[in-house]
Amino acid sequence: MPSSAQSSVFSAMSASLSYQTTIVEPSFSLQRRYELSKRLERDFCTALDIIDLELSLMAGQADVYAIECEEKAVELIGKNRERFGCGNLHVVFGKAPQALDSLPAPDAVFIGGTKGNLPEILSILFEKNPSVRIVVTAILLETALQACESLEAF
Repeated sequence: MPSSAQSSVFSAMSASLSYQTTIVEPSFSLQRRYELSKRLERDFCTALDIIDLELSLMAGQADVYAIECEEKAVELIGKNRERFGCGNLHVVFGKAPQALDSLPAPDAVFIGGTKGNLPEILSILFEKNPSVRIVVTAILLETALQACESLEAF
């Protein structure tokens, strides 16, 4: 596995991203995600919070960056980070694409929401690393179409 200085992974929800400095092949089992979710600090919890934690646990010593634009989510991700001992999970308060500027180039990115900024986010990601691997989730068909159209440009 590459050292943390060599690579990174992102994930995004509500214009927030998680980003990790090592290539990870996610293999999230539904059972593991369910068990993890039962132990999360609740009040406000997103699917991304579980994915951030899972990436962090899988990454070993590599750094994982979670960009989140909601203060409450930042607070809860921080609490869950401490609860699960994910010292390599760094929560960045901000909104993508602006919050991406200060982060290292990613090797892989998980995007779970963009608040309409998908083309700009993809542009920055490919500028940072033309070989970046990207997963985009979409609830709306329009988002899936926008993702396909945006990715074709690269």
